[in-house]
Amino acid sequence: MSRSHVTICWAFLFCTLGDVLPLAAQDDEGEPKSNAADLQAVQGLWERSLRDREGNVVGRATKHVQKNNETVTYYDSDANVLQAHRVEIVLRREGGVRHFMHSPIQIIAGPNKGARSQQGGGYIYKIEGDRFLEIQGILIGQ
Repeated sequence: MSRSHVTICWAFLFCTLGDVLPLAAQDDEGEPKSNAADLQAVQGLWERSLRDREGNVVGRATKHVQKNNETVTYYDSDANVLQAHRVEIVLRREGGVRHFMHSPIQIIAGPNKGARSQQGGGYIYKIEGDRFLEIQGILIGQ
Protein backbone atom coordinates (compact mmCIF):
# COMPACT_ATOMS: atom_id res chain seq x y z
CA MET A 1 0.00 0.00 0.00
CA SER A 2 1.37 3.42 -0.87
CA ARG A 3 1.23 6.35 1.52
CA SER A 4 0.92 9.93 0.54
CA HIS A 5 1.63 13.13 2.37
CA VAL A 6 0.28 16.59 1.90
CA THR A 7 2.30 19.76 2.12
CA ILE A 8 0.22 22.81 2.91
CA CYS A 9 1.58 26.33 2.87
CA TRP A 10 -0.09 29.14 4.80
CA ALA A 11 0.82 32.81 4.38
CA PHE A 12 1.03 34.92 7.51
CA LEU A 13 -1.62 37.63 7.51
CA PHE A 14 -1.61 39.40 10.85
CA CYS A 15 0.55 39.67 13.90
CA THR A 16 0.38 42.14 16.77
CA LEU A 17 3.58 43.48 18.29
CA GLY A 18 3.03 41.25 21.32
CA ASP A 19 2.96 38.23 19.02
CA VAL A 20 6.30 38.90 17.35
CA LEU A 21 8.94 36.36 18.31
CA PRO A 22 11.67 38.32 20.14
CA LEU A 23 15.18 37.95 18.77
CA ALA A 24 16.38 36.95 22.24
CA ALA A 25 14.33 33.76 21.96
CA GLN A 26 16.25 32.60 18.90
CA ASP A 27 19.42 30.58 18.69
CA ASP A 28 22.45 31.44 16.52
CA GLU A 29 20.67 30.28 13.36
CA GLY A 30 17.56 32.39 14.02
CA GLU A 31 15.50 29.42 15.20
CA PRO A 32 13.33 29.57 18.34
CA LYS A 33 15.07 27.98 21.35
CA SER A 34 12.11 26.32 23.07
CA ASN A 35 8.62 24.92 22.67
CA ALA A 36 7.30 28.13 24.26
CA ALA A 37 9.14 30.18 21.63
CA ASP A 38 7.79 27.85 18.92
CA LEU A 39 4.26 28.42 20.23
CA GLN A 40 4.81 32.18 20.17
CA ALA A 41 6.05 31.95 16.56
CA VAL A 42 2.82 30.31 15.30
CA GLN A 43 0.47 32.85 16.92
CA GLY A 44 -1.73 34.92 14.63
CA LEU A 45 -3.78 34.54 11.48
CA TRP A 46 -2.50 32.50 8.52
CA GLU A 47 -4.21 32.05 5.15
CA ARG A 48 -3.92 29.81 2.11
CA SER A 49 -5.78 29.39 -1.17
CA LEU A 50 -7.91 26.33 -1.86
CA ARG A 51 -7.42 25.00 -5.39
CA ASP A 52 -9.12 22.42 -7.58
CA ARG A 53 -7.20 19.73 -9.48
CA GLU A 54 -6.52 22.13 -12.34
CA GLY A 55 -4.98 24.67 -9.96
CA ASN A 56 -7.85 27.16 -10.04
CA VAL A 57 -8.53 29.01 -6.79
CA VAL A 58 -11.93 27.85 -5.48
CA GLY A 59 -11.78 29.32 -1.98
CA ARG A 60 -9.51 29.95 0.93
CA ALA A 61 -8.75 28.70 4.42
CA THR A 62 -7.64 30.58 7.50
CA LYS A 63 -5.72 29.20 10.48
CA HIS A 64 -6.04 31.35 13.60
CA VAL A 65 -3.76 30.41 16.48
CA GLN A 66 -4.39 32.05 19.86
CA LYS A 67 -2.36 30.72 22.78
CA ASN A 68 -2.79 26.92 22.56
CA ASN A 69 -6.01 27.02 20.51
CA GLU A 70 -6.31 26.79 16.74
CA THR A 71 -9.39 27.53 14.63
CA VAL A 72 -9.35 26.63 10.94
CA THR A 73 -12.10 28.03 8.70
CA TYR A 74 -12.75 27.07 5.07
CA TYR A 75 -14.46 29.53 2.72
CA ASP A 76 -15.84 29.15 -0.80
CA SER A 77 -14.99 31.62 -3.59
CA ASP A 78 -17.83 33.91 -2.43
CA ALA A 79 -16.39 34.06 1.13
CA ASN A 80 -19.17 31.87 2.58
CA VAL A 81 -18.04 29.65 5.46
CA LEU A 82 -18.04 26.01 4.37
CA GLN A 83 -16.74 24.58 7.62
CA ALA A 84 -14.75 25.58 10.69
CA HIS A 85 -13.12 23.49 13.38
CA ARG A 86 -11.30 24.10 16.63
CA VAL A 87 -8.56 22.16 18.42
CA GLU A 88 -6.15 22.56 21.30
CA ILE A 89 -2.53 22.34 20.22
CA VAL A 90 0.76 21.19 21.71
CA LEU A 91 4.04 21.85 19.94
CA ARG A 92 7.05 19.68 20.56
CA ARG A 93 10.37 18.77 19.01
CA GLU A 94 12.09 15.50 18.40
CA GLY A 95 15.62 16.22 17.30
CA GLY A 96 15.35 19.04 14.79
CA VAL A 97 11.82 18.08 13.74
CA ARG A 98 8.87 20.16 14.94
CA HIS A 99 5.61 18.38 15.69
CA PHE A 100 2.25 20.19 15.73
CA MET A 101 -0.06 17.94 17.77
CA HIS A 102 -3.75 18.60 18.30
CA SER A 103 -6.72 17.40 20.31
CA PRO A 104 -9.76 15.78 18.67
CA ILE A 105 -11.30 18.13 16.09
CA GLN A 106 -14.54 19.85 17.08
CA ILE A 107 -16.59 21.15 14.12
CA ILE A 108 -17.94 24.60 15.04
CA ALA A 109 -19.51 25.70 11.72
CA GLY A 110 -20.88 24.06 8.60
CA PRO A 111 -23.17 21.10 7.93
CA ASN A 112 -21.42 18.88 10.50
CA LYS A 113 -21.46 21.47 13.28
CA GLY A 114 -21.21 19.79 16.68
CA ALA A 115 -19.39 16.70 15.39
CA ARG A 116 -16.12 15.71 17.03
CA SER A 117 -13.38 13.38 15.83
CA GLN A 118 -12.53 10.34 17.95
CA GLN A 119 -8.86 11.17 18.36
CA GLY A 120 -6.38 13.96 17.92
CA GLY A 121 -3.66 14.09 15.33
CA GLY A 122 -0.57 15.86 14.26
CA TYR A 123 1.87 16.73 11.55
CA ILE A 124 5.36 18.07 11.01
CA TYR A 125 5.62 21.81 10.50
CA LYS A 126 8.08 24.59 9.87
CA ILE A 127 7.87 28.36 9.65
CA GLU A 128 9.90 29.99 6.88
CA GLY A 129 9.59 33.76 7.05
CA ASP A 130 5.89 34.50 6.55
CA ARG A 131 5.03 30.92 5.50
CA PHE A 132 3.70 28.14 7.73
CA LEU A 133 4.50 24.77 6.13
CA GLU A 134 2.59 21.62 7.12
CA ILE A 135 3.58 18.12 6.09
CA GLN A 136 0.63 15.88 6.86
CA GLY A 137 0.31 12.10 6.69
CA ILE A 138 3.94 11.39 7.48
CA LEU A 139 3.74 10.70 11.24
CA ILE A 140 3.01 7.10 12.17
CA GLY A 141 -0.51 6.74 13.53
CA GLN A 142 -1.61 10.20 12.40
